[in-house]
Amino acid sequence: LGDLLLRLGGLSGTVLEGGKNLTRDERLAIARVRIMLFRPRLVVVDQDIGDSAMTLQGCHFVRRGTTIIRLRAPEQGAASAA
Repeated sequence: LGDLLLRLGGLSGTVLEGGKNLTRDERLAIARVRIMLFRPRLVVVDQDIGDSAMTLQGCHFVRRGTTIIRLRAPEQGAASAA
């Protein structure tokens, strides 16, 4: 995370909406830190880090009983509900 903080200009650096200026690994690292600090009962991750969500479940800092929900984008060409 040190390199990320330097690149963003410190703790007061700017993170764009949806983490658009972060790499997938940086978003996952931030998610892990937030989980360690706040120890939530529910974690919702987007498709970008959803593939790595299973690695979150096995981490020692995820409290037992924490539910991790992975969101997926709609499939291309899927009909939308009217």
